[in-house]
Amino acid sequence: MRKAVPYLMAAAAAAAVLALSHFSEGMNPYLLQILVYMGVNVILAASLNLINGFAGQFSLGHAGFMAIGAYTAAAFTYYLGGYEGTAGQASGLINAFGHAGVPSSVASPLVFLAALLAGGIAAAAAGLLVGLPTLRLRGDYLAIATLGFGEIVRIVISQIEAVGGPRGFSGIPKLTSVAWVAAWVALTLICLRNLLASSHGRAFVSVREDEVAAAAVGVDTTRYKVLAFSIGAFFAGIAGGLFGHYLMYLHPNSFTFIKSIEIVVMVVLGGMGSLIGSAAAAIVLTLLPEVLRTFNGALAVGYCFAISITVARPLGRPGAARALGLLAMSTAGLAALLTLGAGTGSTSELDWMLGLGLAAACAGLISCWLARGRARTLGTVAVSVAALGFGLLLVGPNMLPGPLLAAKGWVEANVSQLRLVIYAGILVGLMLARPRGLLGGRELTWRVLRSFVRSATARASGKSHSGLAAT
Repeated sequence: MRKAVPYLMAAAAAAAVLALSHFSEGMNPYLLQILVYMGVNVILAASLNLINGFAGQFSLGHAGFMAIGAYTAAAFTYYLGGYEGTAGQASGLINAFGHAGVPSSVASPLVFLAALLAGGIAAAAAGLLVGLPTLRLRGDYLAIATLGFGEIVRIVISQIEAVGGPRGFSGIPKLTSVAWVAAWVALTLICLRNLLASSHGRAFVSVREDEVAAAAVGVDTTRYKVLAFSIGAFFAGIAGGLFGHYLMYLHPNSFTFIKSIEIVVMVVLGGMGSLIGSAAAAIVLTLLPEVLRTFNGALAVGYCFAISITVARPLGRPGAARALGLLAMSTAGLAALLTLGAGTGSTSELDWMLGLGLAAACAGLISCWLARGRARTLGTVAVSVAALGFGLLLVGPNMLPGPLLAAKGWVEANVSQLRLVIYAGILVGLMLARPRGLLGGRELTWRVLRSFVRSATARASGKSHSGLAAT
């Protein structure tokens, strides 16, 4: 069964790509853009996790690798591709394929694939050139060196007139679709998962844990650090190519060190050494700023976050308390989805949301009562704040006192400006609740889920029996 897992993952990925290519045709362009950004960020976070999480290095130059891949792939399609409206339209590769009898519907994806691979290879070569001289450094010194590399790449690109220079590179054909992004996300995660499950993956981890001990037992530490940089840079270049061929425009300011910091935050929040964790964090951190643009979205996110703290913190009686906390969080998630979908909808919809919110609040408060010490205090405050926020969403304006009504109106008018403040507060709260990230260093597998459910059930039954015996 274990040998069949990669094939099952590949089949599931292929089915997901086909489904997305079918359903994305009539999709809202705004939602389509968010899906593309999510996929690009998942590739970036997973590839950086190989460097920072598994190989134990600290890179702040991932945006530089992304920029190299983006501009290389864009230049390939613009000058050599032969797409309509580009410099190579008259004598490009698509025309050459056409003379050879290959239809354009086949030639266009092949040329785009070649452009993405060219961008990935260029980024990997840059990773190799950067890795060889700088990987003698460690920790903060390596971070400073890679940060300088990213800024050098951005400044050099801004001086190359062939790719637009400081004005930006326009005229790039729009070739990226949700299906392309989903295919590369699946391929990235499968490749990295298989790499880390091999002997090379164990060598990466040994370098991370103790580089001196790894060298003592025969591991070529320099080779594996350079290899991690090159592989991570390759997938970052692929992500950059997908990014550029979706926006149809590239500018050097899109690849500042702030972009590198965003990717590092995704890796740290998801868990250093967890591919699924970094992918989940990339999805969450891409969605959060968009959801927080509206008042209802901000309340729904805050509500789910406050309830989930009762699950994230280690509770005094983990069996029953955590089970009730999971119930509270799932109910809160459903209520939040209904909130985002209904907005200020009909009375029946609001009544349903009110019932779900009260059920979640009750379950969360009971789980806090079963906890002990600081966990009880933190959980009680979190659920109370959640219930208050959800109540403000549902209560009629005529029932609110004057100061609360004025405060609600001010928040509704300024929530789009405050969304980054709320976003930063949620990040701080998540890191306080989960210092090692959402999944720590673990991967979310069926075995982990089964063991978690079994242990939670066993603890819940054991605690209930001991409680009855004590009374």
